[in-house]
Amino acid sequence: MREPFSVDKLKLFYGMAACYAAGAFNGHFLRQGVLFLAAASGAGYLSGSVVILFVLPFVICSAWAGWLADRKPKSRLVVYTKLAELAVMVLGAIALAGMSWTGMLVVVLLMGIQSAFFSPPFHGMIPEAFPAADVPRVNALIKIMAAFALLSGMALGGLLPYFPAFLPGESLPDGIFGQSRLLIGGIAVLVAAAGAEMAFRIRPNREAPVADEPFPLLGPFDSVRYFWQYRKKDTALFLALAAETFFYALLFFVMLSIGHLVVRQLGMGIAQTGLLAVLLFAGMAVGAAKAGKQYAVFWRRSVLFAGSGMVGCILLSSLAVFLPSGSVIQPVFLGATCLLTGICAGMYLIPLASTIQIRPAATEKGKVLGISNFATFSGMILSGFIFAVFDWVYELTGGAQPAMRLVWGALAGVFFLFGFWRCLKKHFPGERYSLPGAFLRFVLSLRYRIRTSGLDTLSVRGPTLFLPNHPALIDPFIIYALLADYAPRPLADEHQFAGWYGKLAARMLDAVTIPDMMKDGFKAVGKVQKGLLAILHSLKAGQSVLMYPSGRIYRSSKENIGGNSGVWSLVQQAKDVQIVLVRSSGLWGSTFSYGATGEPPDLKRAFLRGILTVFGNLFLFVPKRQVQVDFVEAGYLAAVLDRREFNRQLEAFYNETGQPAFSIPRWFWQGSQPVALPFYSAHRGTVDIGDISSG
Repeated sequence: MREPFSVDKLKLFYGMAACYAAGAFNGHFLRQGVLFLAAASGAGYLSGSVVILFVLPFVICSAWAGWLADRKPKSRLVVYTKLAELAVMVLGAIALAGMSWTGMLVVVLLMGIQSAFFSPPFHGMIPEAFPAADVPRVNALIKIMAAFALLSGMALGGLLPYFPAFLPGESLPDGIFGQSRLLIGGIAVLVAAAGAEMAFRIRPNREAPVADEPFPLLGPFDSVRYFWQYRKKDTALFLALAAETFFYALLFFVMLSIGHLVVRQLGMGIAQTGLLAVLLFAGMAVGAAKAGKQYAVFWRRSVLFAGSGMVGCILLSSLAVFLPSGSVIQPVFLGATCLLTGICAGMYLIPLASTIQIRPAATEKGKVLGISNFATFSGMILSGFIFAVFDWVYELTGGAQPAMRLVWGALAGVFFLFGFWRCLKKHFPGERYSLPGAFLRFVLSLRYRIRTSGLDTLSVRGPTLFLPNHPALIDPFIIYALLADYAPRPLADEHQFAGWYGKLAARMLDAVTIPDMMKDGFKAVGKVQKGLLAILHSLKAGQSVLMYPSGRIYRSSKENIGGNSGVWSLVQQAKDVQIVLVRSSGLWGSTFSYGATGEPPDLKRAFLRGILTVFGNLFLFVPKRQVQVDFVEAGYLAAVLDRREFNRQLEAFYNETGQPAFSIPRWFWQGSQPVALPFYSAHRGTVDIGDISSG
């Protein structure tokens, strides 16, 4: 588990975040003001030039900026680039006051150059100032603050012209929106000054060694060459760069497509388009917050899972055309899909960005971050060109629907993710990636705050027997979600897999189902033996197996295995099996356990209640139950020959952590403090299956 930031680290983080947020605010604030003035004065044709002039420096200058970041102290470069930003904002204020379009366009170009040279040293400084485990968290928090600053800048830049005049008329410059032009320029200068002041406070503990590479004289051509070199030099880093490039290209294409869908096909206004963009960025902030809790080493999983979610949401948004036209349902549906797309986008991006910062050698971080900037902005330009082709076809035929662009974008995402997965299979054959497991972890995270110990250091070397305790009906879902990448074969109660959906799930998981001896008595002995034999064969074939020693959920706050011999028998017969004990705590008292009322929990009813709770709290504000799951390798148990001693040691491990009964409020306005429950114990007559073995 990560440690909280120290006071010094916290000061450093706030300084870096404020410095970055000031730049994000100014970049969009001033650009939005220029675009608004251009539209209001009949010079709307300049809007395309504004975008091109800001993006072009990232394509041309990124290789040079990366080279410089590897040769000079990054903190010093951040100070220089922030001072340059202040100078550019002063020029911008003068150009705005004089209503000089040439001056404004020059300022936009200089803003792009300043941003291109600011990005590599700033982002390269993060892994130098913070441990690798904290980099995703730092990136997530900085992105959240930047998203807020970005949206504030866009909103304020568009609203200032409508502010009532309060300056004396003789002090205003000539032309339209004289007061607003002064305010935009003045605010930009003040924010830039604040950002520069914060840059002087950034002092990381160490600086990277200086690189000794020749100057990339050819600029963008060298960026292409460097990018391709990493295909063999560091395949993982190459794939991360490719995944990041595709992300920005797809997101840019989707934002343009949604804008055309809203205005052209659904007949809504520009205001609705802006609101959808706000929801998308807000979703990215939420997704970044979730991703910041993970480690960067999981980036390959996040690309597959979060990328699949992003593609699915994009495809879903295209269905808005089939909803009742002119009703409130259409904008609400689009808003929800944009929010979900943003959440998936944030979960996709943060691990990638953190990997690109952490993985390169200390002398190559600037170089790689320069490649990243070049590739992402080149991808956005290519994406814009493809969108323009679609737009040309639309104008030419009059029949191409904007919603189809979202479908094509989603299909492009499917092809990319499939190719990415194939590359992972080829270059990382020992790693496993389970999309169902990732999806299950995401769904569970809406209601549970799951913490683990021992999982990150777990080394599965061959046939493995995972042995969890069973406090509630929900813990098999939690345990399987955490272990899904190992694809363990579960041994499960056939009553829980009844019905067509249960049988389908059992087939997908390759589960072995056996009857419940408590319900079916000794007449079920034959089926139990057959199931244990199937599990034994799986272990001997080198598979992982997930099996519950007690065979039932807790009836009280402690695990009681009794005389069950199933696990002991398997361990004795499957030689060299790796034993991993799994202990979950924090679930006793939930609606999935006997601890809630002392009565048998109803799985379907508890699931329905959970779904309603998540929806009722708008997904984001759900009070969460904290669950701790511990993984411990226990090879010593293979030497325990006595069955009852074997079970006693299992019970001692499971009951080492107390299971107090408590409930969690359902609604966010009720708070999130656990509520203690009375002690319930639902003792039932037990059936000793000590004589049942797999032999």
